[in-house]
Amino acid sequence: MNKFQKLNFSDVAEFLDYLPEDELQIVETLRQLIHETFPTYKEKLAYNVPFYYGRKRICYIWPSAIPWGNLSQGVSLGFLRAKEIDPASEILKYDQRKTMGRVVIKSIEELQGDYRFTIKLLLQEAYLLDTAR
Repeated sequence: MNKFQKLNFSDVAEFLDYLPEDELQIVETLRQLIHETFPTYKEKLAYNVPFYYGRKRICYIWPSAIPWGNLSQGVSLGFLRAKEIDPASEILKYDQRKTMGRVVIKSIEELQGDYRFTIKLLLQEAYLLDTAR
């Protein structure tokens, strides 16, 4: 346990069990998109949320149920090298960060249609950036 959070999950399954149903649906859908998009990756907890690694950290999923994520509702899909992925993407928000950006999904319905397609494109670009030498 760290000094910022009173939570300390031992694994991703425990993290998922903690989430309210609406956030769990969003998180599971995002995990599935990541699984479909990244041929190889490692999922592990950092800061009590799942981070996804290839050669380096690629992205993370941060639900509002996890304290100190600066998110009042929904689930954040964060990209560690967002400005290199697609700095012109309208859905990426930088919140005064230099390189990291995130997409906030407030309902499972947002993960359908064009929005889902755009998120998948961002995931593909992030993965390609990670695998480039």
